[in-house]
Amino acid sequence: MGASMNGFQGLRDNRKPFAGGKFPTVAPDIEAALSRLHGEIESFLQDDCTGEIVDWTSYNAAHPDRPKTIRLLAMFDLPDQLTDSAAAYLSKIVENGPKCGVLPLLTLDPAKLDPRRHAALKAALDSFAWDATRLRDAVGGFPELRNVRLVAEEPCAMPDDAGVAAALSGLCSGYAARERFAGSLESVWRDESFWGATSENGIEATIGWDDESRAPVRFALGDQPVHALLGGTSGSGKTNLVHVLLHSLCHRYSPKELNLYLLDYKEATEFNAYAHPLLPHAAGIATESDVGYGISVLRHLFREMKRRSALFKAAEVKDFHEYRTKIGRALPRILLVVDEFQRLFEGARAGAEVESLLDELLRLGRSAGIHMLMATQTLSGIQNLASSRKLLSLMACRLALKCTPEDSSTILQNDNLAAAMLPGPPHGIFNPDLGKKSANVHLCIPLAESDACKRHLEDLSATAETRGERVADCRVFSGAALPEPPAGGALAAQGGGEDGLRISVGRTADFEEEPVFADMGGRNLLVVARQPAIAMGLRQSVAEGLAAGTGTKSFLLYTDHSDDWAALGAGGGEVTVIDDEWGCENLDEFAARDAERKVVVLDGFEDLHALRQPTGYVSSRNGPSAAERLRALVERPRKSGVQLVLFFRDYGRACQLAKDLLGLCDLRIGDGSLSDPVKFLGFEGPGPREAPQLSPTKAILADRDADEPVVFRPFAGR
Repeated sequence: MGASMNGFQGLRDNRKPFAGGKFPTVAPDIEAALSRLHGEIESFLQDDCTGEIVDWTSYNAAHPDRPKTIRLLAMFDLPDQLTDSAAAYLSKIVENGPKCGVLPLLTLDPAKLDPRRHAALKAALDSFAWDATRLRDAVGGFPELRNVRLVAEEPCAMPDDAGVAAALSGLCSGYAARERFAGSLESVWRDESFWGATSENGIEATIGWDDESRAPVRFALGDQPVHALLGGTSGSGKTNLVHVLLHSLCHRYSPKELNLYLLDYKEATEFNAYAHPLLPHAAGIATESDVGYGISVLRHLFREMKRRSALFKAAEVKDFHEYRTKIGRALPRILLVVDEFQRLFEGARAGAEVESLLDELLRLGRSAGIHMLMATQTLSGIQNLASSRKLLSLMACRLALKCTPEDSSTILQNDNLAAAMLPGPPHGIFNPDLGKKSANVHLCIPLAESDACKRHLEDLSATAETRGERVADCRVFSGAALPEPPAGGALAAQGGGEDGLRISVGRTADFEEEPVFADMGGRNLLVVARQPAIAMGLRQSVAEGLAAGTGTKSFLLYTDHSDDWAALGAGGGEVTVIDDEWGCENLDEFAARDAERKVVVLDGFEDLHALRQPTGYVSSRNGPSAAERLRALVERPRKSGVQLVLFFRDYGRACQLAKDLLGLCDLRIGDGSLSDPVKFLGFEGPGPREAPQLSPTKAILADRDADEPVVFRPFAGR
């Protein structure tokens, strides 16, 4: 075929009119092309030809909004390069192609047809193909063809080269103009009423245009389909499509009609844009998240689903739709968007809980008005799950961008490789019917330019402020940042536990972000923190908490970070700063002070030489050492009235230098630098078998009196 199509080579730069952008010339490529075309014809016959629709003509008459284009199959010099399988496909195409909108145009040498190998093809040609003689005989029976003049079968003279070049150049320009996509983000909602839609029956929004008809393509979730799956390789435009969808939805629906939870597992921070300014529809925004936080969001939505179910039962309605239409009370639909959702399944224990929560939410979310859009580059993370096929089947709306044939068959259906044939952005496949071939819509997606997105987000935020409509208490989480401490001295105001020493040190590392307190009433505290930002935040949190305690206070402080401990003196407490030369007399003087609260704060114990036990030291001969005297003072804090706060950079070093003192600390806080977290949590005993995994922005609080340690996010330093 290559030589026969030389004059058309310039057209290959356009995605149309040649499928695949090349001319197959060798047997494997020809067979693959015929196989795809045969599959599309079979899909049309089985899925689209129902009722009064019997062929391509009647289909287009019934679907003027999404007609199927006619296609021409041109093959030269048959049966050269035709495998047995290719011949079988071609025979079926000759038989069924014309009524499915596929017109074969073939040149062949009948003498080369093998009676045995090509029997089916020859039979199809004899029955369904027309040569010039048959066409001449048929003209008389068709009055419409009375003006058709048949010419001899001798080769026609080709126009001169200049004429051919001009004609093909014009054809190339025409197709290039047809291919050029000029849709903008703002044009997606140009004809939509701002915040004028109701979500009673579901949510829908334009996400682009049909590549054939240029008609708007509407993404919709409601009773069916309920949830959506979006897949595409890196660089395919997946994140761009998510932005287009979010902006389109937020233009149509007010926060009273739609709430969003946005969870991003990519290392990028794409969803941060919706926090500055804050998207009024957002109930939760998380970037650079971790598995634990994602699970907490699923738990939160599961509880919300149960809450809504109880609400519907009390109102004597069966689901969200009935509640909105019959009761008439405001209740927004919820859409959870998770980018790279396969990350949720990392780890055996986490994966099992995620699988269970997703199964519940996907199956029962419809009745509660809770929907999901799960986006991914690859489904390899969940394909090994026993329930993976079931989970995917519950996401009936499919959005597939450029990807491998394997991923296309997973995101869409086993025999649907349309996404693998896409050229890349701005093209995609929209399929609202479980990926069936017959439901494919070739989609052109506008570019969500950052300036346009920012302008629209500012408009949304300003309107929300004017109308007083936005989601209350939106949770904004960044896995790469520490939470800000409460403003206006709120840390001090949150004291008041036993003996007035309930110290606020951070927030739980989950969606609820509950305050985390270290109850120091009559107890000692050990802190191991190597991360500078975490160490600073914990110093300041502990200092403010100690200063907020009731009664008179006195502090003995050793530190190289005096600014972080400045709050100790803010509550009227007496602060004595010591160096590494102090000894027993300093401790005796401190213990004798007339204060209701006395705390020894040793920040940087590794450098405090006075507390190291000298080699060969014998207590009975030389009297108690400073280390022994300190231990005696803080061994029973409630009795002696003296408490101890130890700060170390390294837990292994702490065990070497102050093992006896560590055993006296009922409270322990450690960051992700812990080399032996199991030992750290065990209070020198057996300890738990498995310690929680800590990221660089997390710490763990262990309380000897508590059943389980608490993973939390320490406050950032001021």
